[in-house]
Amino acid sequence: MTVNKVELIIDELYDAKVGYKADSVYYKLYQEFDEKFKTIFAYFHSEFNHLFSFMNDKNKLNKHFNADPSRQLLKVIKEFNDFYNILIGSEKQIDIDERYLATIKRCEDFLDMSGGSAIPDDFNLIEIIRYEPIFAIAAQEIRVTEERYNLIISGNDEAWDTDSSFLDVGRFLEYTEKDIEAEFSKLNREIINEIIKYPCIFAYEDGCKKDGYVGYITDMIVRQGMIKITIKKVEIITAQNLQNLKFELDIHDWELSRTHWAIKKVNLYNELQSMGINLNSVNQIPKLVDINKHIFDVAVTFAGESRNLVEQVVRELEKLKNKDSIFYDNNFISQLARPSLDVLLQDIYRNRSKLIVVFLCEKYQDKEWCGLEFRAIRDLIKSREDKIMYIKLDDGHVDGVLKIDGYIDGNKFSPQEIANFINERIILSSSQ
Repeated sequence: MTVNKVELIIDELYDAKVGYKADSVYYKLYQEFDEKFKTIFAYFHSEFNHLFSFMNDKNKLNKHFNADPSRQLLKVIKEFNDFYNILIGSEKQIDIDERYLATIKRCEDFLDMSGGSAIPDDFNLIEIIRYEPIFAIAAQEIRVTEERYNLIISGNDEAWDTDSSFLDVGRFLEYTEKDIEAEFSKLNREIINEIIKYPCIFAYEDGCKKDGYVGYITDMIVRQGMIKITIKKVEIITAQNLQNLKFELDIHDWELSRTHWAIKKVNLYNELQSMGINLNSVNQIPKLVDINKHIFDVAVTFAGESRNLVEQVVRELEKLKNKDSIFYDNNFISQLARPSLDVLLQDIYRNRSKLIVVFLCEKYQDKEWCGLEFRAIRDLIKSREDKIMYIKLDDGHVDGVLKIDGYIDGNKFSPQEIANFINERIILSSSQ
């Protein structure tokens, strides 16, 4: 008999949490999921919010997070990490709000099991999300060869400017053939998972006079008579091209003058290819970078106490460089959850990063992982390789960094300016 490990993990966690009593609001947020995921998501959401709220209070009061809450938060984080990691790559893989994921990672840097935890000075108050879900099932493969696609049209001329939008559920399946309408009339999680596998056109009503996009849906939530979708835009489709392809895409007369969502029996891939629009990038969720062999333009190393600034710098740098070209731990959480991590990190910093940016501070000297990463850096210095860039955040001493070494004062420049400096070095290193 074949044992499904993922199902066993889900069952085990559900059995452990089925008696947990969260506020009813958390169960309502996940009512579209089956009972197991609803219970598990409600547990994690409730626990994180309770503990994060208390941390906010202590952050404002005395910067000390008490011992029992510290242990409880570490316990919940471990439970979540185990659950999250085991589902990666499965059809049950989950997503979590990036803000919560970053906060969890940051908390791991300073939480202690005994004596309470000192909250770092640069640790900002946590944004508590209570009335929106923070968990979702990750989007599965987008089947561009499918003989169906989603056509979503909005009269709001800002509808597709961001990565999420809303639609009245009463407008769902307008201009859709009867058999498809019957198939998708009940928007449960199984149906939603099927719908979001289809490629999409996100268009504006004719009166908006704006170009639309081709892409896909990454999440879909139905609540209070509204549909909220989170989207990924891949290619622009001009309003003129949409008009020219009305017959081929089965778009009715006047359909582009009404806000609605239709599902069409058309192979979107084939029809758009005829207009020179390449949908290869919609074929599936973008491939993950394999950090076992990927070459990075830049890698950052820092103490946990500096994460807030480093995170801001990295996000600014991502506006200038491909995200996959930057080695930053929060971008590769799942792949860093492994044995022999020290060997992998040494390889990344020593052999597979064109530039290493070191955020120096007093705490850097004391951190075990920083020390491991800096061993690779010292080896590069010894080899006289011009791959090191120092960002100094305070006057703390770090063995191997000399007074004659040049650095950027991280207190004098904004995260955007620091990101620009890093990008300049990347450009120079690439030209050598």
